[in-house]
Amino acid sequence: MEDKRKFIRWSEPKEKSAISCAELEGEVDVLDMSAGGMRILCSKPLEVGTVVYAELRIIPQIKPFFVMGRVTRSTARDNVYDVAIKFDKVSTIKLAA
Repeated sequence: MEDKRKFIRWSEPKEKSAISCAELEGEVDVLDMSAGGMRILCSKPLEVGTVVYAELRIIPQIKPFFVMGRVTRSTARDNVYDVAIKFDKVSTIKLAA
């Protein structure tokens, strides 16, 4: 499969992040992240196009940042879902859902 990423991906620091959308609210495992998006593992499938809001605590000593994005891919994997999210907005202020 061809890699379509525009930004370098960083592996997550083994922290959970809070996300919310119409189908899911709670904490998820962030697999990796870049300036343009992230990949998460969650317990429920998310439809492509679903708008997702997330509070990300990547570095514990730094305040969280907030993102709004859309699901671009959702694949079942060992009783969980591997979900790709493309960021539309990134902010240091909480974004309205």
